[in-house]
Amino acid sequence: MIRTGCRPRAIIVSGIPAGMMKTMEPKPAQPRRGRPRKITREAIADAGRRLTLPKATLADVANELGVGVRALYKHTEGIADIQVITAEAIFASWEAPVPQGESLAEHLMHVALSLRALALENPGIAGFLVRTSAEVSPAVVRAMDAHQQSVAGAYGLSLARSSVLLGTVAEHTLAVTDIVNASGGRRRDLARMSADERFPALSASARRSEARDPESSFRFGARALIRGLLELTDEMTDVTPNEGNETHERSINNKADTAPGP
Repeated sequence: MIRTGCRPRAIIVSGIPAGMMKTMEPKPAQPRRGRPRKITREAIADAGRRLTLPKATLADVANELGVGVRALYKHTEGIADIQVITAEAIFASWEAPVPQGESLAEHLMHVALSLRALALENPGIAGFLVRTSAEVSPAVVRAMDAHQQSVAGAYGLSLARSSVLLGTVAEHTLAVTDIVNASGGRRRDLARMSADERFPALSASARRSEARDPESSFRFGARALIRGLLELTDEMTDVTPNEGNETHERSINNKADTAPGP
């Protein structure tokens, strides 16, 4: 997943045109005229979203903005920077579901479905968020933290439990959506397997999976994940910084060890 950090990014603006650098008598400052700047963080993000993350190359983004690749390089650190800018804009556009009196399990399902919709509408964002090691902006970090705090307050959860529940649901939702999108032939494989009686157990499972549409299949997996999470974290409390991570890790492991077997 993405590492959260607080290193702000700065967009470098172009300098004064050479033609304006003549020696002249001092004059009062005047508003700059002429062609407005095209290369801004917002413009890069908009171009990246139009192209989609997998296709947001330096050349294509520059073409979308109507500038040269060399000019684009003056404002970014390259393709990786463009992808981070685009991904941050996509994630920032996500409106996290607000608790409306539903159960905690139902709210977590709403979060999962909302993130899945974001991933389906923005090809490439799921895999990028799951696999990248880039830092994100403080604004995105604040939004994530505010959402986790609001859920903790609405359901009387510890901050640690709220963070673990929402973080795990988000990570699994994005990973599953990325995998399913990457395996376009999966339904054809299921169709072939369901007719192959050499493997009765697999064919029985394939027939059941084939009967469900993709969203129903996702809901099934998400529901199983959420039930398990709620069980494993029901006694999770906040820990002080000097207690480290061992306290809640031990709590989860003890829950898993004492859970009834199949």
